[in-house]
Amino acid sequence: MQLIEYYHLLHTELPEARGGLPVTLEQLSGIFYCSERNVKFILHKMADQNWIVWKPGRGRGNHSELQLLEDSSVLLRQEAMRLVQEENIKPALELVGLSGMEPGEKEAFFQWLGGAFGYQEVSGRSRPLEVLRLPYYAPLLTLDPTRMIYSKDMHLVRQLFDTLVRVNPATGQVMPHLAHHWEASADGRLWTFYLRKGVRFHHGRELSAEDAAFSLMRLKEAGEQTPFSWLVREVERARSMGSYILEVVLSAPNYMFDRYASSAGLSIVPKDVYGSRKTPAPSGTGPFRLVEQDASMCILEAFPDYFRERALLDRVELWVLPSGMEVQPQLQISDWGCSPKQGSETRQDEENLSAGLNGGLTRGCNFMSFNIERPGPQQNRLFREAVQLLLNRQAFIREVKKDASIPAQWLLPPEYPPEDDADPCHDEAEGLRLLKESGYRGEPLTLMLNTGHVEMAEWIVRWLGQYGIQVKLDVMSREEAAGLKWVKHAQCYVGGLAADEDTVMFLLELLHAGHYSGFFLHGELRRELEERLSGIRREKSEEVRRSGLKELQKLLARDRDVILLIHPANKVVHSPNLRGVTVNTLGQVDFKDLWFQPETFSQDSPSRRQVHPIPREGG
Repeated sequence: MQLIEYYHLLHTELPEARGGLPVTLEQLSGIFYCSERNVKFILHKMADQNWIVWKPGRGRGNHSELQLLEDSSVLLRQEAMRLVQEENIKPALELVGLSGMEPGEKEAFFQWLGGAFGYQEVSGRSRPLEVLRLPYYAPLLTLDPTRMIYSKDMHLVRQLFDTLVRVNPATGQVMPHLAHHWEASADGRLWTFYLRKGVRFHHGRELSAEDAAFSLMRLKEAGEQTPFSWLVREVERARSMGSYILEVVLSAPNYMFDRYASSAGLSIVPKDVYGSRKTPAPSGTGPFRLVEQDASMCILEAFPDYFRERALLDRVELWVLPSGMEVQPQLQISDWGCSPKQGSETRQDEENLSAGLNGGLTRGCNFMSFNIERPGPQQNRLFREAVQLLLNRQAFIREVKKDASIPAQWLLPPEYPPEDDADPCHDEAEGLRLLKESGYRGEPLTLMLNTGHVEMAEWIVRWLGQYGIQVKLDVMSREEAAGLKWVKHAQCYVGGLAADEDTVMFLLELLHAGHYSGFFLHGELRRELEERLSGIRREKSEEVRRSGLKELQKLLARDRDVILLIHPANKVVHSPNLRGVTVNTLGQVDFKDLWFQPETFSQDSPSRRQVHPIPREGG
C-alpha cells in the first residue's frame, strides 16, 4: 500500500482529525492493519511530507495528537497524475478508484487525463516514435484466435494475426493473403493452399505449411470450448506437403471452405509457440506485434518484417479505463487521435475538430433472444410476437441518441437505408391485442445481458413497463457472459452482433455458433438449420449459396425466437491531422493505415495550434 493510501484511510476513518484529534497507536494500528512499530514509521514519513502534525503521547497507552494538514483527495489526484506521466496507468486508476475520493477531484483527474490520449511523439533509440494512445472501456478477455467472442477482441486479433485468405468487404471476393493460390477438388473435399515464402512470425521464425496444418488441428482439438469449432468440424486431416503447401481433407463436400479459411478463428499461429499446454504470449504474422498486456494496458508495435506494407504508426497504446469513468471532455480524447463512438457525439462547435467520419451502419444488429425451453411467459409465441410489435425502435434510437441508426428487420442492414423514420415492426394496437390473447398475467421476465448493453436493456424495461410487462435485469460482466454458464437458466438475452470481413461468414458464424452468438436455438430449430446449412455447403453455385443463407434468416423470425432491434451507426470523431481513418465491418478503426500529418500554417494563421506535453500539476 502506498503512503498516500494510508493517509487517505486517515481522512476517511478519522475526518475530525483535520482540526486535531487525540488518538492512540493501538487505534491507528487497527486502521492501518499493521503493527504499532509500522504505524510510527508511516506517521514519520507523512510528517516528512508535511501532510500531518504528529505529537506522540508520553508513556505506553497515552493519547497522542494527530492533525491532518492536506486534503487526501487532492493528493490522490496529484499522485495519480504523476503515475500517468510515468505510464503507470493501473496504479493511477486504482488510486482514483479508492472509496471516499471526492467526486470533484475524480472528475478533475479524468478531464486532465484527456490530454494524455491521441497522437504523441516519444523518444526512440534512433528517431522519435509516432504513437497513438486510445482509451478503452472494456478489458480484453483474450487474444487467442480460438477463444475470442467479442468484436473488440477480434479486432485486435486481426492486428496481430493473419489468415490463409481474406475477403474483400466491398466485393465479397476471397482474396490471397498468407496463401497466394488455392484450389479444390471437383468433389469439394480436398483443398490445397500454396503459401507465400519469407513470411515471418513475430518471434522471428519463417511461416511454414506445418504451422498452418497445426493451426487447423489445434482449433479442431479445442472442440466445443470455442465458438469456431464448426469451421473444422468436417476436417479429417490437415498436413504439410513440403514447406509451403497445405493439404486439407474434408469428410464431406464444402465448396465454401476457402471462405471458412478467412475467419479470424482460423488465424495461423506458430507451432513451436502454441504447441505446449501453457498459454503463450500472442505471436502471429500480423502488422502489429504485442509488446505489453495486462488488465490496464495493451501496447502494440509495428512489426517491421510484415510481409505486406508496414504499418505507418510506430505504436498503438490502449489504456483500459473503468467503465463509467469516461475521459472528459470528448475533444481532448479526439484532438490528436480518434475515438469510435456510437451515435452523434461530435463537437460541432470546435473548429479544429473534424465533423466526424460517418462509418455507416454496423454490419450486424442488436437483438433480444428468447429461451423457449425455460419456464416463463416467453414460452408463449403470442407473447413473443406482442413484444416484437410493442417495441418502438425509432423511439429507442431517439431517446438514447443513437442518431443515424435504423430499425432492424433482418440481421444485416439494407443496402439503401429507408428515407422515412417509421419502424415497420411497430404496431401498438396489434401488440396489445396479442398480449391479451396470450393470457399474460404480469409474470416477470428476466432479461440477461453483459455490461455493454445496460443502456439498451434499461430502455426495454421502461418501454415494456408501460404496457404492464414486468422485465427484470440480470447484468453480467463480459467474462461471465463469455463463460456461457448463464445459458441453461436464462429466459431472455439482449446483445449485439457485428460481422467480421464477410457478410456470408457472418451469417454462417451466428447460425453455427448458437449460444456464443446469444441465440437460443432449440432442438427442432437447430436441426432444421443444420439440415439447410449442410445443403448450402454442398452447393457449387455461390449465388445459390448466398440466396440460401438469406432465406435462413426467416427461420429465426418465423417463431420470434429472436427479435431484432436496430442496426447501430458508427461515427468516428478525430483530428483532421489524423489520416487513413476507416471504419471496418466490426465498427472499429483499423490501425495499420493510420498516420499523422503535421499542420503547416503561418504565424498569424487563425488555425494555429500548439501541441503541448501532458501538463504537470500547476503547469
